[in-house]
Amino acid sequence: MTEGPDSTKAERIPRQVNFDLISGLFICYVLAVHSCQFAGIQDNVVCRDFEFVFFFFMPWFFFKSGYFHKRRDTESIRDAGMRLRRLALPYVSWVAIGYTIHVALDLFGRVEPLHWVFFGPVRMLLAQGSEMGNLPLWFLLSFLFVQLLGTFAIRFESWILPGLPLVGWFLDDRGITLPLGLSNLFLGLFFFLCGTRYRILRPRLVGKIIYPLVLPTYLLLNLCFHSELDFRINHVAVGWYPAYVIGSVAGIVLLEWSTRTLGPNVLGWIGRNAILFFVAHWPILEICRPILVGVLPKLPGAPGVYATVLYALAFSLSALLIRVVGRNRFLVRN
Repeated sequence: MTEGPDSTKAERIPRQVNFDLISGLFICYVLAVHSCQFAGIQDNVVCRDFEFVFFFFMPWFFFKSGYFHKRRDTESIRDAGMRLRRLALPYVSWVAIGYTIHVALDLFGRVEPLHWVFFGPVRMLLAQGSEMGNLPLWFLLSFLFVQLLGTFAIRFESWILPGLPLVGWFLDDRGITLPLGLSNLFLGLFFFLCGTRYRILRPRLVGKIIYPLVLPTYLLLNLCFHSELDFRINHVAVGWYPAYVIGSVAGIVLLEWSTRTLGPNVLGWIGRNAILFFVAHWPILEICRPILVGVLPKLPGAPGVYATVLYALAFSLSALLIRVVGRNRFLVRN
């Protein structure tokens, strides 16, 4: 296996068990947060504490993609076309599924003008890259653009890597929002390229710097300058943009290195199917919530009960969908 930046042959990159475990852990967290939102719980102490430690859960997926990106400098156009086919079809399919579900539910309990029921989701799609029938689709679209641009940008990573988060910071500071929800594109590409660079440095450098440099950096930034960013809209909700970026890199490296000796378990299976879990659970929650509200009695602590049941349904039905459809090219290609 070649690892140099000027490699002209496709690399064979072995699958790392701990990468799947980390992805599985973060997918479980995403499902938990969204289940709480659907249950009307806006502030959950468990989710809040989790995000305090793992505030870098969204950058992780771009970083992981970059780590496993195969450097094929002589086949950039072919590689870009392959990635477009692998992600564009699922994106269009899930947009159609989400649109159909949301319009049907809006028509059933309509409180908005009829034209807004049909055209409101389209307007939102053009502005944010997703619609209410499947809000997490912004990730799949950003992921698609990062993969496409990363295929070419990897040739110039040493030159553009430091500037990418600066562009993202400028957009956030000026309140600039790009169409299709692509304000996060520069930050996503930054973490993607960090992943490609990390794969090269990991064998000979990371073990030497993990405790004297990476661990203190993560602890200092998280305890003294804790920052959280809404990756969907590229906006710092808490703290400082540079602290979030640097802290995320340190946190990702620290978590990856600390889990490198773990063996396979159920989280690994979830991580291997992370994209399908990510795009399938929201439509499931959209369908299950009105049914659940009508079925469960109004008991004390009902929001917590709703959240727990919604989480169980979102997880189990997403898992069932994975077992049924497998790697259908119209629904997902990991």
